[in-house]
Amino acid sequence: MQPQTGYQTGLVQKNLALALCAFLLTSSAAVAAPVDGQVVAGQANISRSGNTTRIEQASDRAIINWRGFGIDANEAVQFQQPGTTSATLNRVTGDQVSVLLGRLDANGQVLLINPNGVIIGNGAEINVSSFIASTANMSDGNFLAGRLVFDEPGLPGARVTNEGLISAAESGLVALVAPHVQNDGVIRARLGKVVLGAGDTFTIDLHGDGLINLAVAPETAAALLGISVDNAGTVDVGGGRAVLMTAADASGVVDSVINLSGMVLANSATAVGGRILLTGAGADIHVSGTLDASGAQGGGTIQVGGAWQGGGTTPRAATTTITNSGALDVSATLAGDAGEAVIWSDGHTAFAGNVLARGGSAAGNGGRVEVSGLQTLDFGGYVDNSAANGLAGLLLLDPAILTVLAADASLLSLVLSNGSAVTLSASDTININATIDGRGKVAGGSLTLNAGNTINLNSFILTNNGAINLNATAGTVNFAAGKGVFAGNAPISLLAGGNVSTGPMITTGPLSVRSTGGSVTVASPITQANRDVMIRAALDLLVSQPIVNFLNGSSLGLIADGGDLTIDAQIDGRDGVAGGSGAVTLAAGNNILLNNSVLSEGGNITVNAGGTFGAGGAFGLFADTAPISVTAAGDITTMAMITSGLLSVESTAGSIIVDS
Repeated sequence: MQPQTGYQTGLVQKNLALALCAFLLTSSAAVAAPVDGQVVAGQANISRSGNTTRIEQASDRAIINWRGFGIDANEAVQFQQPGTTSATLNRVTGDQVSVLLGRLDANGQVLLINPNGVIIGNGAEINVSSFIASTANMSDGNFLAGRLVFDEPGLPGARVTNEGLISAAESGLVALVAPHVQNDGVIRARLGKVVLGAGDTFTIDLHGDGLINLAVAPETAAALLGISVDNAGTVDVGGGRAVLMTAADASGVVDSVINLSGMVLANSATAVGGRILLTGAGADIHVSGTLDASGAQGGGTIQVGGAWQGGGTTPRAATTTITNSGALDVSATLAGDAGEAVIWSDGHTAFAGNVLARGGSAAGNGGRVEVSGLQTLDFGGYVDNSAANGLAGLLLLDPAILTVLAADASLLSLVLSNGSAVTLSASDTININATIDGRGKVAGGSLTLNAGNTINLNSFILTNNGAINLNATAGTVNFAAGKGVFAGNAPISLLAGGNVSTGPMITTGPLSVRSTGGSVTVASPITQANRDVMIRAALDLLVSQPIVNFLNGSSLGLIADGGDLTIDAQIDGRDGVAGGSGAVTLAAGNNILLNNSVLSEGGNITVNAGGTFGAGGAFGLFADTAPISVTAAGDITTMAMITSGLLSVESTAGSIIVDS
């Protein structure tokens, strides 16, 4: 979609190698075996044999303070713990960065806290039940009580980086948290949880839905040169949950960036896909890699920049960019429904990538996809939420002002032609400046336009028997000269808060036009064989163009709730498709004036006026064999009322003047 304000796409990408070199040059680094370990809580024995350091832990939890904790390329550190839920807190008290280049093994959980930073180098291997590396410290009391509350910030600008292989046990946890977190390696936690979090304090909740709560301490905010999460490597949770998040900054001085050029995999070959969350309050998010939460039995959930329509407690990004190499997948690959993919920001969203949310090949429905910017949106990517053996899904676009140009219309047409439902929402205005044509492939793809103010139809909308809904909450729907909407045999609905002057709306299905706060003018003929037609105005209703040929006994309702109903063009249900016309209802809160005739083919004609009822010439009501009923609170001036059925005329508070 065309943004309404200028936007510079992209931020300057960090040179990861230079950043790491700068980190090492400005910090001393421990690349030898762990040194000077002191057990300060719990029971553990530290020993060394050759190049291997062993920690044999007898208690369920133990805390060891180390002057330095590193592992050289030819070294190993082994933790022998009572069980998989046992945990060892390793706290570095010296001034050296921890550099892990060798091997770390544990049958339980290992926490490594170093306020100076942690580097897991290329060739390093970590095999544990769970692993947390952080620059933020935690109290002995919180750890021993099982509370993962890291409330003591490390050095501003400290980093945790991974270029090696980190493997957690099934359903385990891997968390790398610091002001700057970078993964260029591989992190695996099948059916588990992986967190890459940027902040200097945080809390992990393994049992709640939030998983991690990140913060920037007020006393360190000014010293931070931004916070960032970079993933150029692979995060694989195999049906579990992956979170890449930056902290909210109450001071407003810290820049927050998430860059994803690698892969985050939460897919499952046998079950339902997992969950992937990339976001941060006020963050700038850039995705040029792959996010996969597909599953054989159902798709998972991917949220980039926020939750559906920015709702709930999920932090919302400031800007979100998905490049042409960015790909999201929440499909069901075998049998099951696809999941949900959300791309959101509170500011500008630029989308040029691909989203797949396809139903299972054997059975299942397509998923729901949202691509939205609260202010502006560039929509230039591809979305496929079709279903080979089920119902297609939903696509929602939802900026403040949305303008559909030729390229956008082409993409939307493709989605509609797959049978998918498309919703275009804008808190202000929607401009359709190029033809959207969903015909040609799968029938049933519907299009809904929801505008907080006005919808401007400057080109055509066509569907393949898919419903068309035009909703302008506080404004109107404007039809450019000669432009209209075509829905085949599906319903067309127009709902506006202000005055409406209709344009061509062609369907053999139902047609509904309503103004909740203004008047309606039927300014375009309704000439095709329609099903039920209802036109309703909060104030006046003027029929200035003919309404003819109803389909198979379908009804017509013309209602002016708070004003006058004026019929200036003929209403004629004769010669419609076999079955004749249905009932015709004319109602107004005030007066009803016929300046042309109303004819049905065997359908009841009912007139109910809160004021007067009369004709402006030699016009009348013609019902063939059906009843005609006229009721008015004021005077009734009779006219031709032709029927072989029952005729009833009543004024509840006025006179009846027989003039015909």
